[in-house]
Amino acid sequence: MISRRTAITFSLVLLVGIGLLAWSGTRDSRARVFSLDLPFDHTSATLPAGRRACEGPIESPAGFGGIRAFGSSTGSPAMLDLVVTDAGSGETLARGRAPVSEVFNPITATLDGRVPAGRRVTVCMIGAGPGPIALGGSSSAGQPVRLRVGGRATPQAVSLVMLQARGQSFFSLLPTIFRRAALFRPGWVGAWTFWVLALILLAAALALGLAVSQAAIEEERR
Repeated sequence: MISRRTAITFSLVLLVGIGLLAWSGTRDSRARVFSLDLPFDHTSATLPAGRRACEGPIESPAGFGGIRAFGSSTGSPAMLDLVVTDAGSGETLARGRAPVSEVFNPITATLDGRVPAGRRVTVCMIGAGPGPIALGGSSSAGQPVRLRVGGRATPQAVSLVMLQARGQSFFSLLPTIFRRAALFRPGWVGAWTFWVLALILLAAALALGLAVSQAAIEEERR
């Protein structure tokens, strides 16, 4: 016997689960293009307003349109400017700005242009105030990149991650996922097969919820 309370609880849990799935699937997340493989286990550079820290040369194996650093502001929220230049000529390739909170967090900036693959670049980080910014990193020993803070070379390096220009949600990637999955299949299977399976699973979950609710209503009537 299924009580009405059980049916209502099951239906609510099902609806909440579907809602959370839809919410997480529509959230944009930026795919990592490449990183410097540097942990952020201590502060590598402190940037008061106007101070510059430049790191390079960084080999760009793939194009990128965003940069993520790790750090926090001290005393008050701040802004961090990031400028990407050609390591040889000094030509500015792209720039961006990111807010920095007082809690140690990822600092993500969208660049105003895409940095092409195959370039040797330097990334300059500039404190834009009002508060100073502490950037996380580690020792640069064994790394090809070098960090200069205020024009002076340091034995440290700032952790940097290069990102795609725009975020992509899980749902927006579904067509690509299904097309690639269809490559490893029997001859009669195509990308449409995975769409059908996804719809069947969703319909089955909804049908199960309706069946439980209907059974509870019928039991209540009896």
